[in-house]
Amino acid sequence: MEIEVLQQGAVVNFVLQQCSKKEYNLFNAEYGYYRLIFFKPSCVHKYERGEGADLQKFHIAFDCAHGNQKGDLLRPASYNGHNELGLIRNTSLIVMTFA
Repeated sequence: MEIEVLQQGAVVNFVLQQCSKKEYNLFNAEYGYYRLIFFKPSCVHKYERGEGADLQKFHIAFDCAHGNQKGDLLRPASYNGHNELGLIRNTSLIVMTFA
């Protein structure tokens, strides 16, 4: 039996997907644009499992800045935020919302 070993980042990329513009707008309408503010914001990612009444879903956004990249300007997570899931392992701030 052959077992494929995935790097940690590959697993995160497989599970989380970037929200579409429409999904982001719905997310923003429900949770508020300025509730998720970061120095270097990620885009909003989602995880979905199941269908209909059995749908399980959460959204995640995080700060991509670390060390001296932090400045004075805070910006909201957005559709156009950084789509670099590998930066999640170094984040000091992560926000998850469950739907």
